[in-house]
Amino acid sequence: TEEWIDVTLNRAVMRALERFARNSKLLSLLDRAGLERLAASGGIEHGEEGENIVVQGERGQTFYLLVAGNVRVLVRDPQGEREVAALDPGNFFGEIGTLTEQPRSATVRCVTPVELVVFERLPVLNVLMDYPAAREVIGEVGLARSEENQRAQFGQGLAEALENDDDEIGGLADLLEGPE
Repeated sequence: TEEWIDVTLNRAVMRALERFARNSKLLSLLDRAGLERLAASGGIEHGEEGENIVVQGERGQTFYLLVAGNVRVLVRDPQGEREVAALDPGNFFGEIGTLTEQPRSATVRCVTPVELVVFERLPVLNVLMDYPAAREVIGEVGLARSEENQRAQFGQGLAEALENDDDEIGGLADLLEGPE
């Protein structure tokens, strides 16, 4: 029956959360009740090798916990697509788009077949409202990842250009300082 499927799914999600709670700064900040609330709102999805789970630039409403398999985090820049991180089980992603409702800052692609716990935006926000320390951690991680992705996307080209010509560094500094 449908109720039995929901209970079984909830148990599977809870087992996944419990498995990673000891090693995840985010999940370790939730007590049993918080983990149960999160588990009740989660679902299980699978991805195949080469499949994109999230795509840079698209709007995101889901938050993911990688349960099995490996993914690559890729950022598009003027030179093409570059890997900025590799994630393995226990890592989460999608938090930036989930919390800020901003477009995805990176593409996450399956390196191997994966199993994911998936959470929709509103249930995650409802749980985080009662756990300010967890909300702070996810915000810090999201900000750090967003900054890394921005640097990867834009900063590398600027850094390389400036390294190639020391005179440009002085000129840039003069522009930033303004007239004397």
